[in-house]
Amino acid sequence: MEPNIYGLSALAINQLVMNQRNQSIVISGESGAGKTEQTKMSMKFITSLTNNNSKQRMSINKRFSRFRTSINQFIFDSGTESLENRILSCSPILEAFGNSKTVRNDNSSRFGKLVLLLFNKSTNSLKGAIITNYLLEKARVVDFNEPERNYHIFYHLVRGSPECLTDRLGISRDVSQYVYLKKGKHSDLKSMPDSEMFIEI
Repeated sequence: MEPNIYGLSALAINQLVMNQRNQSIVISGESGAGKTEQTKMSMKFITSLTNNNSKQRMSINKRFSRFRTSINQFIFDSGTESLENRILSCSPILEAFGNSKTVRNDNSSRFGKLVLLLFNKSTNSLKGAIITNYLLEKARVVDFNEPERNYHIFYHLVRGSPECLTDRLGISRDVSQYVYLKKGKHSDLKSMPDSEMFIEI
């Protein structure tokens, strides 16, 4: 069978709890294979299984059973921002500063990412995370191929920042005013609405 991101994530959590051994999930593949989306799905599933907001702690096995029938329905506390949600909310920021349009993909990661999820041994609950980025394709900032574009954050800032910020920083809404942005012929992406993405960030 092909690897299943939910199955692998659930197995890693079970091994972590039952055998008290650190676990690693390696998500790799060529450009456009879906690594970024798979990582987000895995983290969302793991944080849901180990959600610390529940008043009654359940075993990981029971939680996995609860999610097995409705794998895509995750329950998060709608009150104050939970630790799980804070960890997951880092993704738009990381993608904006580290992803760009390439020949193969509109949202291609130009960096590697190591996410360490830290668990409380006694309660099996998530207690924190450390996210490390590496191998950023720095040359892309000053030069990239014509069908591509620079890092998303530049376009998000130019097109999405509020007027008070553009005035204060002297930012023009016209991408063609910037040498590092105008080279690419595909500065507008339907799949990446820059003004909306800036608000999300």
